[in-house]
Amino acid sequence: MTMRAFSAPTYIVSGIGALSEVAAAIDDAGAGRVAVVADRGVAENTQILERLISAVGDRDYVVLPFVAPDPTVADAESAAVAAAEADCGAVVAIGGGSAIALAKAVCLLLRNPGPLLQYAGGDMAPQRPAPCIAI
Repeated sequence: MTMRAFSAPTYIVSGIGALSEVAAAIDDAGAGRVAVVADRGVAENTQILERLISAVGDRDYVVLPFVAPDPTVADAESAAVAAAEADCGAVVAIGGGSAIALAKAVCLLLRNPGPLLQYAGGDMAPQRPAPCIAI
């Protein structure tokens, strides 16, 4: 397998009380609607996703399909299509590294046409990614 890399800035909030910061982070991002990307294990085995949705408050959101461990490029591109069709302007990720990685790819593709792999490397995308907030 060929090694590929890309970079997308992410606003990360962690620790006790992190969920209380999500609404302000969404407001700061200026996104009308956000896509929520959740790790399958976190979403199905905890109440964190429900607590995140509660913390989003009256802001508009759509929950994308849950992320399995080690998502593929196809998973990321499919999630990006769903987020774009829902007119999302930012992404909120909750869970582990797989959810955050997929969210960052979605953010890149919300502002840049696919395919994703054309952006492997540094400074390859013509536009900055959409805002990415990770909890």
